[in-house]
Amino acid sequence: MKLVGYRISGFDNGTCMFDAYPSNSTCSKCGMRLDLLAYNPLYVSGKFRRSSLLYTYDGFPIVSQQFKDFIELQGFPNVDCHAFVNDPRRFFLTSKNIVPYDCNSPYLERDEYCSACERFVSVATGSKNAFVTLREPLPNGIFQTDLTFGHQNEQSPILLVGIETKRLMEKFGLRGISYGRAYRR
Repeated sequence: MKLVGYRISGFDNGTCMFDAYPSNSTCSKCGMRLDLLAYNPLYVSGKFRRSSLLYTYDGFPIVSQQFKDFIELQGFPNVDCHAFVNDPRRFFLTSKNIVPYDCNSPYLERDEYCSACERFVSVATGSKNAFVTLREPLPNGIFQTDLTFGHQNEQSPILLVGIETKRLMEKFGLRGISYGRAYRR
């Protein structure tokens, strides 16, 4: 296995982005949300923690103003911090930089395929690391996997950063972020 970058994650913040999903935004067969980038602009984060990266129970990565400042300073392409009307100190993080997850990884488990939305209802990895199909290390930036992990409406992609990005994040003083490794098998 070859190290190609790092998986980043954070603690939960004790809230959900949505109390309920509108019926027109979910699969008619399995009930999973269809648009993983749709978010609630009226969301308010619950617990205020000093962490730079937190997750809602339903899988949305929420970043601090400091994390947003770091992204803007670095000028990372295709990475967005979506603002909340009622919570100006937190942002929903998305990346259009997609990395293919290694679907042949022995740590990957998928269950209950839905033929209507063509997704699995449950996707899990038995490892704190990520396994991707890249040939070269990730460049400096923030990426997300093409595969989402979790159960039903708690699914989200894994966030990844380049090797140099991890060093810069630590130097910038971003807090409360766990780093797993991202490998190419």
